[in-house]
Amino acid sequence: MANVVLKKEIKDPEEIRAEFWKVFSDYFIKAADYLGWKEQIKRTIDCANGVGAHSMPEFNKILSKYIDAELVNTSDHDYLNK
Repeated sequence: MANVVLKKEIKDPEEIRAEFWKVFSDYFIKAADYLGWKEQIKRTIDCANGVGAHSMPEFNKILSKYIDAELVNTSDHDYLNK
């Protein structure tokens, strides 16, 4: 297992969510641009009424130039992820 050193103590996971999506989407955008991605594709993403229901809307906004994603099964069923 790798040793991980945090630069600061994280008290609220929401604090890092936006930064995670920005970094992750930046890599996706760089790859898409490098590959010459020119057309927006339409996809349906099943969020499985779980963690995807919380995180995919933000990712969807960031990548809307590349992917027109219809999100399904986005109900908030917290018990699925406990």
